[in-house]
Amino acid sequence: MAKANQILDRVLDFFETYVCAVLFFITCAIIFIQVVFRALSLPVAWTEESARYLCVWVIYLAASKGVKNGNHMSVDLLPMILKGKARVILYIIADLISLTFFVILCYFGVQVLISMNARPQFSAANGINMQLAYAAPYVGSGMMIIRALQRLVVLIKQLVGILPVEETESEKMMRQGGSAE
Repeated sequence: MAKANQILDRVLDFFETYVCAVLFFITCAIIFIQVVFRALSLPVAWTEESARYLCVWVIYLAASKGVKNGNHMSVDLLPMILKGKARVILYIIADLISLTFFVILCYFGVQVLISMNARPQFSAANGINMQLAYAAPYVGSGMMIIRALQRLVVLIKQLVGILPVEETESEKMMRQGGSAE
């Protein structure tokens, strides 16, 4: 089981890091082409639409990395006040709420994509099937489900004492003699 988790972790890391970097680079190149051609009064129709769809894909693929690292926006007041296992319980509750949202998003997203099979839509400038553009949030939410489950396993192991409870960033700074701001 641990081996399968490591392989899954590597695959997701590849998408979250390298695929996102390549898509982001392509997006920047497309936007650069758009700016140059507009400056020459030769607008290219496909650039804006392509950049928009690629940007959406980058956002949802990279959001999975945020779930893995616990970097999504949150109010840090309670985690700063709570210590040890109480903080772990808070993180478990928060991650369960997030996981529920990801599952709902993924479930209904798949339903939307299935319903689009009956009457496919195509983008105006590129002519691509809109299922490809609409799939980004649902693929991303699927990846976030996996990351949330991985994170929950670690938190539960911390709760039962199999793994040590990790320090928060502010606790690390305080231990090193810095100030937590």
